[in-house]
Amino acid sequence: MTSRPAQDALPDTTAGGRTRIYCRRCRRELHDATSRTRGMGPECDPLTRVQRYPTGADQDPIPGT
Repeated sequence: MTSRPAQDALPDTTAGGRTRIYCRRCRRELHDATSRTRGMGPECDPLTRVQRYPTGADQDPIPGT
């Protein structure tokens, strides 16, 4: 068996040279400057998350009550 020379680990950077930063919650790569600063993407950050399903305000009353 021949021994191979040790290889250096690949740096965790993109082609543009920026360091890759991943979301702290879902571990996806972050591209937006604001998300990179916060460490969370817009879907995971509770401060920027948009409520997808409105609750309560526009419901019709239950018939018979």
